[in-house]
Amino acid sequence: MTVARRAAPATAADLDPVIHPTNRLRICALLHAAQEVEFGTLQKEIGVSASALSKQLSHLQDAGYVEKRRVLTDSRHHVWLKLTRGGRSAYTRHIAALRAILETAG
Repeated sequence: MTVARRAAPATAADLDPVIHPTNRLRICALLHAAQEVEFGTLQKEIGVSASALSKQLSHLQDAGYVEKRRVLTDSRHHVWLKLTRGGRSAYTRHIAALRAILETAG
């Protein structure tokens, strides 16, 4: 007989320092909601410069949370971004930790 184990409830210790900064959290939220987002679209939605977005994406890529793919269309390169499986999991844990904090504060 197998006993099902419940995951331990999320706590503040589960907050991910890579995801937590505001712009990275917004990036992850948008990428989580979509399968893939083009760099320019993501930039417009986040409301930051291309260089600021690139810097935030580098942190997420270094952690293995975001992957990018380049596509040549109409002689222009487009960069498409998506959360990796690990990125989706980390984002989900981070959101659960935020919710747990809110529930204990209320």
